[in-house]
Amino acid sequence: MFNPSHFADLAVTLPNLDDQDRECCNRSAYGRAYYALFLAVRAAIRRAQNKDVDEEIGHGYLASTLTSSPNDKIASVGVLLAKLYDARMNADYKLDPKNRWRIDLAKGLEAERLAKAARDQIQALSAVDFTSVLADF
Repeated sequence: MFNPSHFADLAVTLPNLDDQDRECCNRSAYGRAYYALFLAVRAAIRRAQNKDVDEEIGHGYLASTLTSSPNDKIASVGVLLAKLYDARMNADYKLDPKNRWRIDLAKGLEAERLAKAARDQIQALSAVDFTSVLADF
């Protein structure tokens, strides 16, 4: 079975590649970081439910449900997932960003920071008890 943390590892390396198309690497880093965390969280929830890890959970629904949890650990996972989702959407769909995205897509500082946060969160998932939200999925 594929380990989603490999996506996170790749996402951390992408902004640092000595590549002539830095923006492409930074845009890709957001996507890999998002999917790394999304897949790892979905798998953790599905395992806790004794279900197939590939059983779908809607992207927005997962983030919003976790973010609204009164459990701080669960809510923080949701907040990071929502940030990564927003970043991925901007990176994938905005060809000519007019805000801070233009700068970040060129430099990659935020891409690297969020990729590292995703990687760290995946490593800490075993300490998150999703029991209180399992019925929501």
